[in-house]
Formats: sequence, structure tokens, C-alpha cells
Amino acid sequence: MFLKKPIIFCKYSLLTLSYLLTVQKTEAQIFVEIEKNIDYGGVDFSEDFIIIDDYIYVCGYTDKGIGSRNYIALSKLDKFGNVIWNKTYGNNLDDKALGIIKTKNKQIVVCGQSETSASEVDAMLAKMDTLGNLIWIKNFPEVGTQTLDNLIESIDSSYIACGSTAVASALNEALIVKYDTSGTILWQQTIGDVGNEYANGIAQSTYSQSYFLSFDTNSFIDNYDVGVAKINNADGAIEWQNSYPYPFTGGSQNIIFTTDNNLLVIGETVVSSLTAKFDNYVQKIDTNGVSLWQKNIGKDGSDAAFSVIETNNKFYITGYSSSNTNTPASGNDLSIVCTDTSGTFIWQYFVGGTGAEIGRRIIEDDSKFWITAKNSTLNDFYLINFSLDLTYNIKENPLNSLELILFPNPTNSNKINLSHSNKNEFNKFAIFNLDNQKLFYGNIIANKIELDEQLVNGTYLVELQDLNNNRLVKKFVVEK
Repeated sequence: MFLKKPIIFCKYSLLTLSYLLTVQKTEAQIFVEIEKNIDYGGVDFSEDFIIIDDYIYVCGYTDKGIGSRNYIALSKLDKFGNVIWNKTYGNNLDDKALGIIKTKNKQIVVCGQSETSASEVDAMLAKMDTLGNLIWIKNFPEVGTQTLDNLIESIDSSYIACGSTAVASALNEALIVKYDTSGTILWQQTIGDVGNEYANGIAQSTYSQSYFLSFDTNSFIDNYDVGVAKINNADGAIEWQNSYPYPFTGGSQNIIFTTDNNLLVIGETVVSSLTAKFDNYVQKIDTNGVSLWQKNIGKDGSDAAFSVIETNNKFYITGYSSSNTNTPASGNDLSIVCTDTSGTFIWQYFVGGTGAEIGRRIIEDDSKFWITAKNSTLNDFYLINFSLDLTYNIKENPLNSLELILFPNPTNSNKINLSHSNKNEFNKFAIFNLDNQKLFYGNIIANKIELDEQLVNGTYLVELQDLNNNRLVKKFVVEK
């Protein structure tokens, strides 16, 4: 499969590290508007985010540079990626926020876990206002280990969280809990058999108000399989549960309702007994648990899916991938996969540096996409915002026949002039090396480009953008 590196347009790039974005040649082109790292001064991991009234709230956890324990972390940013505040919470041995929701009255609820003793980890639920003030935080002590990985707000305004709980036999059971708005448990249910089960996603039907839980299970065969259960809203009773065996081990990461009132489950699955390689797992089932179709989506490396949305008759899936041929073998990139609503692959993008980037949540807002990710390259919260040009390969570029001259070329200074007949002025530029690594970018003023004085002798590419967003790439040489 042939890959190419597209030109990336960053309006507000706040990274201290240059990232590569690689895309399979398709009818779409990606435009990264914002790339943001949020540093709490230590090892930080972003897990989930929400958008309330044009503000972004990212949750996760940080050791604040101390290293001996973690704190719940919550960041508020504006739509341009500017940090308004960073706050931490928790007073136990270790506290982590793993999921977040916005409530109908525009408050914030996070779920996760708190280590309350050397032998006990409790499920955690906390509520904050949009100023970051803590309204309440609650631990739910049980013997052993409990964690809440995901949550939703129910139609009746209660909170439904899922995760896992360790039982006396040291096995894990899938856990789903219903809380009222003050954090009091209304009911809880576990799913388990002779193996381990871990719940990771919840979706609610607007018709029956039942909940659908996705979980991993190995109670039926030695390998892990994807499991789904239907849970009664009133009392938590299990109405049905199914597993979807695959020849090799796999697992789920999330579940959503589709626009045709079916369910989509995503995760990962090993594709061969001869290799540890795994692919994105995408499966559509109806509300009776009957499988409608199942697809594996992957390339030469390993791919896993963590979050999915449906919009404009397509599924957009984020997770991670080692299939990017421009990434070191030891690293994984944040992956964005687009399929049609039958699960047919359309395109895949990669965003990554030298470490591992994992897309954790994708949200569409105002015709643009936001993704939060774990970023081991910088060990910071990581957030990107991008838009798509879906006509990229079908529209004619009016600049293809344009005569444009860069002078002086070669240049021995930090300025380059443009001479062209384009009726629209060029207003933006980006500089790349011959490996297509973006070095810097800026505005073109009066047909003049001011270069970074640190450019060493060599050959470079300059991408020019005019007022109509048409783009043209030219080569130039620096000789000092």
C-alpha cells in the first residue's frame, strides 16, 4: 500500500516537538488547526474530554513531578487551545480520572479509581462545576480492586458508570453502576463467569431506555472475546448477554448507538495465530444482540480502536497504530480511520512522534474534530483539532499551471521573494525538509517570506497557500 505525506496546515501549533502526519491517498485531506500539549510538571496522561459552551475540559491524571503518586487532573481550554486553568484533586494514595461527561445542567462528572490502601483500590466518582470547583468526590470501598473506566448521563439524569471489580477468587467481573445526581448508588450489577470480564463502554437506547454494555470476556474460551449485554434501566437486571467469538484473541473498547438504531462495537483483535499483529475490530449488532457484520481494519502493523463517532454517513474511529512506515518501529501513532456505515475502509491518518500516541476520545464540534490522546513522547496531556477537505482529490487546483518564481534561489539570507501571476495573494507558508518534516510556518507579507535564520545549508520545500486556500509547493536551496 502506497502512503504519502500530506502538507499539514497548523493555525495554532503549540507543540514543542515536530510531529509527522501521514495519510493514505484518498479523496480527503486533513488540516490540523490546533495541536496542544498540557504540562502539569510531571508525567501526565489525558484520558477523556468534553465540550461545554465552547470550552474544552480534559481529564486524566498526573504525578505533578513528584513521582510517588497520581492526582486527578482537569484542564479547561478555549477553542483556540489556550489553557485557562489546570486543577488537580485527590488525597488518597493514588487517584486517576478515566472518563468524563457533561451533565444536562452543565456540570462535570468524572469517574476513575482511588487507591485507598496498599491492598485496596476503590471506584471513584466526582462532580465539579465549570470553574473547576469540586462539588463532591466519593469513593466506593469494596474488598479488593474496583475501577470505573467510562460513564454516561442517563435519560433520567442519573449517571451510569462501568468498569471492573475483582472478586474473591482474584478474577475480575464487569461492573455497571447507576448513581443519582448526588453520587448515591441506586443499583449495581456485575457480569462474570469462570474467567475475567472487563467493561469499557456504555450506550443507552432512547426507546427502551435500556443500557448496552461492551466488555471483554474469556469465560467461554481461552482467548478473550468481545461481549455485549443489555441491562434494564430500572433495576440493573441483565436482559441478555452475548459473546462474539473470533478465531484469535480480541477485545472491545467502546460501544455507540448508530443512526439506524443499531449498535457499533469497536476494539482490537489478533488476526493470525502466527503473529501478534492485531487490527481494529469493528462490529455492528442489533438491539437483540444479533451480529449484522464484523470487519477487521488494519495494515502491516498493529491497530486498535478506542473511540468512534458517526457523522455524515461515516464512522470516524481513533486509537493507535504501528502501521505508519514513517514511524520508528518502537513507536505507535495516533490513528484516525474513516469507514462508511457498512464498515468499508475509506482512509486512515496517523499523527505521531518518536514515542507512542494513543487516541482516546473523538468528538465532532462545529464541523471540526477534536481528539484527546495519551502522548508518551512528552508525557503531557495531548489534544488536537482538525478539519477535513472532502473534495481534495476531485477538485482541480487552479495553481497547477501557475508560473511562480522564488528569488533569490539559492538564498544566503533569511528572506525569499515571490514573483507570480496569481490573482489571489499568497498569505501563508510552511517550510519542510525533504523528509516532509514541517520545520516552521508563518504569514507571507507583500510577497515576501522571512525564513528561520537557523536553517542550515540544504534543500527545502516551501508550501504556499493563497486567500482561497489553494496550495502550491516549491523547492528552494539555502547556501550561506
